[in-house]
Amino acid sequence: MNSNVNSASDAVSYSHLLHVRCQPVMNDMIERAATSKGTRPAEYIRQTLLAGLRADGFDPTAAGSLYDIVEGKQRYALVVGDDIAGITYHHAKPEDGRTWLPVVHVDSEPFDIARHWRLTPVYSIEGGRVVCTYPIVSKTLEHM
Repeated sequence: MNSNVNSASDAVSYSHLLHVRCQPVMNDMIERAATSKGTRPAEYIRQTLLAGLRADGFDPTAAGSLYDIVEGKQRYALVVGDDIAGITYHHAKPEDGRTWLPVVHVDSEPFDIARHWRLTPVYSIEGGRVVCTYPIVSKTLEHM
């Protein structure tokens, strides 16, 4: 079963908002860089920050552990029929009579920040859970 990816990706929220001030020309550069990678500017910035952290000696964990549980909250997807209606974080599985499935995050293949890009995630409903798969592509000229 495949889900409605657009509704799920629009419902994704992150726990912290980080405000960064930069020169106006950087907005256009970030937009163009993200477009060339086939991703959104916010995801491009997140991946760039991860690359910078690794370059500075910090080792952020793989995609899954970054997003599965945040501040003690598990990520759950609201499933209606064969579609994902929304994804949010909760302290416990919602018990409101609707179908909520836990979300797990995986990379499509082993990820190396020096050699790969993570693309926009793909969501699927698999055996009582929602799997959020980040497609991995090489940082080659054909993907730039």
